Amino acid sequence: MAVIKIQDIAHVRFAAPDLAVMRAFLEDLNEPGGGKIVRLSDPDGYSVEIVAGQAKAAPIPPPTDPLRNSAFAQPRLRASVRLDAAPAHVRRIGHAVLKVRDFRASEKWYKDRFGFLTSDEVEAAKDVPLGAFMRCDRGDKPSDHHTLFLAQLPGELGLLHAAFEVSNLDDLMLGHQHLKVRKHKPAWGVGRHIMGSQIFDYWKDPFGNELEHWTDGDLFTAADPPQKMPMSALLAVQWGSPHPMFVGKMPPPPALIAFFTALSIRLKRMFTRQHKGNAA
Repeated sequence: MAVIKIQDIAHVRFAAPDLAVMRAFLEDLNEPGGGKIVRLSDPDGYSVEIVAGQAKAAPIPPPTDPLRNSAFAQPRLRASVRLDAAPAHVRRIGHAVLKVRDFRASEKWYKDRFGFLTSDEVEAAKDVPLGAFMRCDRGDKPSDHHTLFLAQLPGELGLLHAAFEVSNLDDLMLGHQHLKVRKHKPAWGVGRHIMGSQIFDYWKDPFGNELEHWTDGDLFTAADPPQKMPMSALLAVQWGSPHPMFVGKMPPPPALIAFFTALSIRLKRMFTRQHKGNAA
């Protein structure tokens, strides 16, 4: 039984060597405040803030979602689509992705305290989990496919990315063009994920942090069971730009990446067992 069941993600915090540069990139979005905060540290030392009683911002008027014609229905008659150049309109933060040392230990820590449910567990090989997409347990109320993704991957620990929901596909593409014109660094996109189904667009901020715009993601309730998915589904797309590691003249085979990831996890398990045995 979890201590509490959280409702959503509230924010992420970044440290930047030049506040003015970072502020210009983020365009200084306002956030609601107040409430009370309990601060914890997770097994990898990440600072986790639990917020209660936070004041809510005034509701944002939804954008006018234009009628769309398809091969089977043409509701938009005698009217053209004319979009004004603009940055994407971020509606809320949707999820964060953390690299962890021991997926099972971190999964237990977050589930025991905050009531997360697994949507998709990702395996590098059969019975070798590397991480999971976890959503909030909101009972019968739909929740995003994931609010937190924990990933046991090689390399230094850190926030892999934070993701922000935008109004719709047109809004996401306008944001893509806005960032491209200003010569910001693209990271991955545009495409549609497999797990979560989101249409995504990833960019780097001036200091290398990765940020995602997304729209049209999956929603599940507590009644939906967890699924197991291969690592290939994490790196592949349903359509759109391939993952950056598969771009170039000689991209590595996805199976090879999964093999070495599984090997890394197995070796860590073995050394952990040996260490515990020696300590006993």
